[in-house]
Amino acid sequence: MLAIKLLSTLINTKLTRIIALIGICAYANPSWGICVVDLPTKIAGIVQTPQLKSARVGVYASKLDNLANPIVNIDGDKYFTPASNLKLFTTAAALEILGKGDRIKTSLWLDQNRETLWLKVEGDPSFTEDNLKSLVKSLAQYLHVNGIRAISGNIKTSTQIRGSGIGQGWQWEDLQEDYAAIANAFILNENVLDWTTAPTRINQPIKFSWDRPDLAQGWIIDNRAITVDASIPNSLKIERSQGQNKLIITGNLPQNTPPELGATAVPDSESHFLRLLRSEMIKQGIKFKPELKNLSKNLLENQSMPAIAVATIFSPPLAELINTTNKQSNNLYAESLLNRIGSFSNPDSELDSREQGIDIITKFLADKGISAIVMADGSGLSNLSLVTPKTIAQLLTIMKDNSIFRDSLPIAGVDGTLKNRLQSFSNIQAKTGTLTGVAALSGYIQPPKYPEIGFSIIINNSTLSNRELTQNLDAIAQLLSSVEVCNSVP
Repeated sequence: MLAIKLLSTLINTKLTRIIALIGICAYANPSWGICVVDLPTKIAGIVQTPQLKSARVGVYASKLDNLANPIVNIDGDKYFTPASNLKLFTTAAALEILGKGDRIKTSLWLDQNRETLWLKVEGDPSFTEDNLKSLVKSLAQYLHVNGIRAISGNIKTSTQIRGSGIGQGWQWEDLQEDYAAIANAFILNENVLDWTTAPTRINQPIKFSWDRPDLAQGWIIDNRAITVDASIPNSLKIERSQGQNKLIITGNLPQNTPPELGATAVPDSESHFLRLLRSEMIKQGIKFKPELKNLSKNLLENQSMPAIAVATIFSPPLAELINTTNKQSNNLYAESLLNRIGSFSNPDSELDSREQGIDIITKFLADKGISAIVMADGSGLSNLSLVTPKTIAQLLTIMKDNSIFRDSLPIAGVDGTLKNRLQSFSNIQAKTGTLTGVAALSGYIQPPKYPEIGFSIIINNSTLSNRELTQNLDAIAQLLSSVEVCNSVP
């Protein structure tokens, strides 16, 4: 009897979801344009489906030249958790405050006595292992040209970036994940290490391998996971011990599972960076003391001993960094831009760069007439960030003529995080956002028979899967893209 009841409940649940999806498709695939006056009712039909009954949904859309008179407004002035839609504010502010040509430097300096080598870092999110090799190569050339056989002193670090690199309200369990890598002054390969897992023989430990073992020296792998028969569900779990270079692997991996790629965040990015710097110096024949003193609080500019720059690597222009931030929804890039704004505007401050950046962006937005926003970080990974859909539409209106900002947004069915969504709606260009129970989509739509629209759709407090949330967002976006003027309605 219990089994029959469980089966009945399962069938009813699946049937409810199928009916809801049919309803969404009916609303989202109009065979003709939708009259603007009918649009609110059509969108309300999606918002009021059983799937979204217990969730909060906010929608605000208006012509770009008429923000005050929305064509749709469903709780548009209420606060929502925006997820990665918060990156719209971080990148817009970075463009206006820093300028599209701003570049972030990573450099090596040598004091006049040729004893102490300084590594000066500014938190370049694009800095890679190849950049490190080029930096050390320039140092080696300088030492050779100037007849310097060895660096007799220590290697010290200098930065104007302050703080832990962790956003307010970030979940502890997220800190091990690649999408929540620490964004402080020391960034190399986005502060993540890649790995691959694969099954072996039944009842034997699974295979775990670093994609680059030389970058993961010193890590401990506690592999307790077992390869099992193909009929047993996959329960593989890989966790990084908090603050440690240690992975604990547990669970079962079915034998027919193909190799899976993954990554973990580096817990101590400064030590990681300095270890790889020292390793590269050794490879290129540079001699120095084996000790590495990490004196990050002693700014290079405050030292009594003058120093000269002997090697410098510049990041791509800010415009390219913003493109990566929004197209790929890269959290590390967004947090780095926030730090950049904070340290750039007040380089001598000892205050947290992230907090300074938030204060500066908040003031910048206030000057633009935007006040309905609470920023806890720069990426939207924090659940403590809040904004209204109308505020996002307001920002989109302000930035509508900035081609760099607009070009950074994913194009539906073409690129970025929208490459595999809304395949036939390339007239939609928008920023995505996803957290557990949260989904957002905000940007621009150019309907064929209506003026260009700025819109924001946010769903909070939902128990639906990310896939189901995305279907609802896309259904509303499709309706917006089909709006047209009819019956002499403006």
